[in-house]
Amino acid sequence: MKTLKTLFVLFSMSLMWIPSLVRAEAGLSTQASAAPEKKEKKEKTKWVRPVDSSLKRWTFDFAGGVNFAQNYQQNWAAGGESSLAGSGKVDMKLLYSYQGHVWETLLKTGYGLSYTKTNGLNKTADNLLLSTSYGYAIPGDHFFYTAYASMETQYDLGYAKSNGRKNHDNYISAIFAPGYVNTSVGIEYRLKTLLSVYFSPIGARTTFVMDDFLARQGAFGVDSGKHVTCDMGMSLKINFAWTFWKNFTLKSDASFFTPYNRRFGNIVVDWNVGLEMAINSYFSASIGTSLKYDEKVKSIKKDGTLGGPKVQFREFLTIGIGYTFQMKSKKIAF
Repeated sequence: MKTLKTLFVLFSMSLMWIPSLVRAEAGLSTQASAAPEKKEKKEKTKWVRPVDSSLKRWTFDFAGGVNFAQNYQQNWAAGGESSLAGSGKVDMKLLYSYQGHVWETLLKTGYGLSYTKTNGLNKTADNLLLSTSYGYAIPGDHFFYTAYASMETQYDLGYAKSNGRKNHDNYISAIFAPGYVNTSVGIEYRLKTLLSVYFSPIGARTTFVMDDFLARQGAFGVDSGKHVTCDMGMSLKINFAWTFWKNFTLKSDASFFTPYNRRFGNIVVDWNVGLEMAINSYFSASIGTSLKYDEKVKSIKKDGTLGGPKVQFREFLTIGIGYTFQMKSKKIAF
C-alpha cells in the first residue's frame, strides 16, 4: 500500500507540472515564431519603402529682387534735379539630370524706369529671355549632344532721345521689334555648375520686327515692309558662374554667331558680366556690364538720328534696400 501511495503521489505531482511545461513551451514557440515574423516584416518594410532617388533629379533656382532709388531737391544751390527710379528682375533655372539626360530651362527678365521732371519716364532696363536645351551624354564625363532654343525680346517702347516718350517722338524699338529666336544643335561641355561651353556648327537665327512702323523702315536688318528674316550659321555659347565667397557670385554669359552667307566672319556678339552680392534677404548689390554688336543694328547719334553699326555698351550698379528671395534644391554634379 505504501508503495502504491508513493507512486500515486509522484504521478499526481508530475501531472501538476504538465501545464507549466506546456505554457513554457508555448511561450518559446511564440517567441520563435514571432522572431521570423518580425524579420519578415522588416524586410517587407524595406522593400515597400525604398529610397526615392528621383527627388535628386531636379534642381530649381529662383531669385528675384526689387530696388528703388529716390532723390528730392528744392532750391539746391549746387544744382541738380529730383528723380525717382525703380527696377525689378527675376532669374529662374530648372534643371533635370538623370542617367545621361540633361534638360535645362532658363528665364531671365528685368524692367526698370527712372523719372525726372525734365525728361519724364525713361527705361533703365528692359529684357526678356527664355531658353531651353536638352543634352544626352557622350560616353565620358562632361560632353553632351545638345539641342538648344531661345527667344529674346523686350516689353516696352524705346526712344532715341532721353525725352522721347515725353515729347511723343517716334520710337525705335518695341515688343518683338526686335525679337530673336535661335535654334541649333551641337556639342556641349559641362563642368558641374561652374562652366558650360556649347558649340553649334549649324543653327538658325531668326529676327522678328512685328511693329509695322519699324518694319517699313527696314529696322534691325529686316527688309523694308517685311517682318521676319532668318540667317543660317554657326554659334558659340559660354556660361560661367562662380561663387567665390559666401553670397558673392561672379557670372558671365557670352554668345557669338556668324552667318553662312556673304557676311560670314561678321560676328554677332552678346556678352554679359555681373557680380552679385546678397548681404541678406533685404540688402543686395550688383554691378555688371553688357556688350553687344550686330552689324544690322544701327547706332543712335547724339541728335537722335540713326548712324552705322557700333559696339553697344552698358554698365549698371544697383545698391539699395529691396527684397530678394531665393529657393534652391540640392545641386547636381555631373
